[in-house]
Amino acid sequence: MLNITRIPDEPAGVTAVFKLLPVLNEAKTKEQKRPVYDEIEVCDIYLAANKYTQGTFPAHEVWKINKGTDENGFERVEPVTYAMRFSKQYMEFKSGSPQSISGTPLSELPFLTQGKRLELKALNIHTAESLAALDGPNLKMLGPNGRDMKNDAAAYLAKAKEGMSANAMTSELSKRDDEISKLKAQIDAMMGSAAPLSDTAEAPTSQTVTGFETFDDDDLKQWLIDASVEVDGRWGRNRLLIEAQKVLDKTGKAKVAA
Repeated sequence: MLNITRIPDEPAGVTAVFKLLPVLNEAKTKEQKRPVYDEIEVCDIYLAANKYTQGTFPAHEVWKINKGTDENGFERVEPVTYAMRFSKQYMEFKSGSPQSISGTPLSELPFLTQGKRLELKALNIHTAESLAALDGPNLKMLGPNGRDMKNDAAAYLAKAKEGMSANAMTSELSKRDDEISKLKAQIDAMMGSAAPLSDTAEAPTSQTVTGFETFDDDDLKQWLIDASVEVDGRWGRNRLLIEAQKVLDKTGKAKVAA
């Protein structure tokens, strides 16, 4: 098997599995006159549809070095190890959990039979993303129907992405509507009794409010002001009559203007 000297940046098509590997410690073996092994953390790398290019690397060996500049313009060098590059799988390995494959499982692709899924997994193709990313010699490894499977996987992912975008938009609109409803409820609570009654409210009859039949709106407003009522200029006649009735109920007598 050939060692991989550079792992592609694109995760599709790359499978990483962490494990413990016993390595002979020659110094301790010589010193103690018996075989002594150390267990080191390593990362097995497999490329999709490529049975000849794979490798095993120390988990904390540098995979690549990212170069850039900091906020002051100075060069910044950041080494990235295999454990950092495949951090999700490494954390699963450290916690003893099954190591997952990043991407959409082949079981989600309805156009694949169970036998075809097993064939693909034997070629280190575990996700729809890996299948859709295949090209060149690696794609030829799938046989005469490889191009169709690749295109079907790409179409499935594109359709799923559109569905996710639509769902995200619906979620955002629903969230916005909820926020608007909450704001309206808060405004209504703040306004409370301060909100003017509608002019379409049922008006008092002459039997409940007497002596105001000849009053126009201005007369009613002045009468209420004289009765120490804070009159809102937006009140219509019905509201003015209602407020007048409140004054009469409170004073217990029929108070009319001269």
